[in-house]
Amino acid sequence: YLAWMPQGKWLVVPIAQEPGKPRALFLVSTETQERRQLTSPDPNDWGDFFPAVSPDGRQVAFARIVRYALSEIFVAGLTPELRPDGQARQVTSTNGYSICPAWTRDGAEIVYASGHPGSSLWRVAAAKSAKPLKLPFGDEGTSPVISPQGHRLAYVRLLGDANLYRIALSSPGVASGPPTRFAASTRSERSPHYAPDGKRIAFESHRA
Repeated sequence: YLAWMPQGKWLVVPIAQEPGKPRALFLVSTETQERRQLTSPDPNDWGDFFPAVSPDGRQVAFARIVRYALSEIFVAGLTPELRPDGQARQVTSTNGYSICPAWTRDGAEIVYASGHPGSSLWRVAAAKSAKPLKLPFGDEGTSPVISPQGHRLAYVRLLGDANLYRIALSSPGVASGPPTRFAASTRSERSPHYAPDGKRIAFESHRA
């Protein structure tokens, strides 16, 4: 996940300085390979990903991933000399999985994807605390990109259709026949778990 600075001389890159450490965002010069650390995630986090540079080049939005399926959108400021301008500030509090920020043309708002499994597209003010608004399109949407003119938005619609199967065993670990489909829909089913009495199965589903 890379992002260009407007002048084209620097990239924003997630880098882990040591194996097993969280990734932080760095400015990396395309001319000298100089590195400047921009963010400082908690050592227990997975790190900072999905950088997106504001149109004026003075802010970087990104997703800080705490653990699997838990992340929020943050914004880090830059000085005119391209140095960190204070601590990164959190702009969403979804307690969910928010990723892939994209700036509106005027730099006033950020569009991002949020939700797991499956996501929707949302928009939130970049400069102040505000309630995010769900866009009227973009279900199962991710990776939004806004045109330079600011009047069009493209995104990826990511569909999954995993189904649950079961297989009979003639002895522990030995199949007595092929798998058969057990629970299915046009969306994903996953994480099956037998009840203690063996008479019911609970599972997750993304069906309507």
